[in-house]
Amino acid sequence: MSRWLGMLVGLWLALPVQAAVVEAVRFSSSGDSARLVVESDRPLSYQLSQLTNPARVVVDIAAATLSPAASAQLPQLVSRSGLLTAVRAAPRGSGLRLVLESQAALTVNSFKLPAGAGLSPRLVVDLAGAARVNKTMAAVVGSARRNIVIAIDAGHGGKDPGALGPHNIQEKRVTYELARELAAIIDRAPGFESYLVRRGDQFLPLRQRSAKARKQRADFFISIHADAFTNPQANGASVYALSTSGATSETASFLAERENNADLIGGVDSLHLVSEEPAVAEALLGLSMDFTLRTSSEVGELVLKEIGKVARLHKKRVEKAAFIVLKSPDLPSLLIETGFISNPTEARRLTDRNYQRRMAQAIFNGLRSHYQAHPPPDSHLADPAAIRTHVVARGDTLSELAARYGVSQRALRERNQLAGSAIRIGQQLIIPPG
Repeated sequence: MSRWLGMLVGLWLALPVQAAVVEAVRFSSSGDSARLVVESDRPLSYQLSQLTNPARVVVDIAAATLSPAASAQLPQLVSRSGLLTAVRAAPRGSGLRLVLESQAALTVNSFKLPAGAGLSPRLVVDLAGAARVNKTMAAVVGSARRNIVIAIDAGHGGKDPGALGPHNIQEKRVTYELARELAAIIDRAPGFESYLVRRGDQFLPLRQRSAKARKQRADFFISIHADAFTNPQANGASVYALSTSGATSETASFLAERENNADLIGGVDSLHLVSEEPAVAEALLGLSMDFTLRTSSEVGELVLKEIGKVARLHKKRVEKAAFIVLKSPDLPSLLIETGFISNPTEARRLTDRNYQRRMAQAIFNGLRSHYQAHPPPDSHLADPAAIRTHVVARGDTLSELAARYGVSQRALRERNQLAGSAIRIGQQLIIPPG
């Protein structure tokens, strides 16, 4: 039996891999930037490289062929772009090579979009000329530096009370109190400022919440919740980032479904958004969304670590779920479940002002750690002369802080006039330049 099975496997491995067919090549440009979209009948596997003399971008696509229709589109691409001087395609082994020539080197980024809603799988290559990059840098250098804006969304509100805990504790009240505590902490920190999305007990549709944050040019969006679960024994805090492929656990799926239904409570029909989903999905997986998802996950890990110092964690990793409130393509976002209001013990903690303050401080500590390490170029924190500070939290050590901020322990001790490595909770340390 094993012999026949081995022969069948061998025959299967010997079968040729069916090549993907590139069905269309589309091109759009605006000023010094351009986007190439390669449509195919199945997902593509590719490698991208850049060569010089002449400057060119090379896209090698494995196991693929070019359709006659797509081949006929190639000559038109040069005339539609001020960046490219030649575009050509040729077979390469069992695959296909696309070559994009330009007068000068280009900044390149690429990503893939899945099939959906009548759209084929796509490979997207974004190109930017040196003039575009230089203009961006000149704008940063020539502008006044700004604070990093953190938008804080207190979950639920108005007609939507959210989850209910013992003694009729309402989630919307707890989240608003936590949001105000977090805003106060942010506004006291040099280089940061807060924006409260919900001001008072008002109902806001889910998509309007992130839209308000984007209008304020927020750098990050935090949505605060204190949800309930079917099991009153469920407990612990969780941090969620957006998932483009669904939830990573049954709990995440349950919570996402519940939060997404909040619009219906306020009389807003969110079901029409289904028809818009293909466009939203394409934007989410575009160039800006690649940055957004990566930043959200990185900040989520830092926030989760800090929250774990003041609360039990329901999940010890950043969960992923399709929360509507997080679906802004260019705004890094997190949804934080600060605890289960359906759990009597956690309900008492969540209504305690001191606990709220500690939870808010933990959230900000995670945010601050990220932005001190990766400040926006036009922010005060990006100024080499900017003063960075850190408030010591439970579990912090001098060696860990030195590693986190990329400085030596000796530099930390000298800048803060420390005799040794001992630090205390609540102590504010000045972080010297790395």
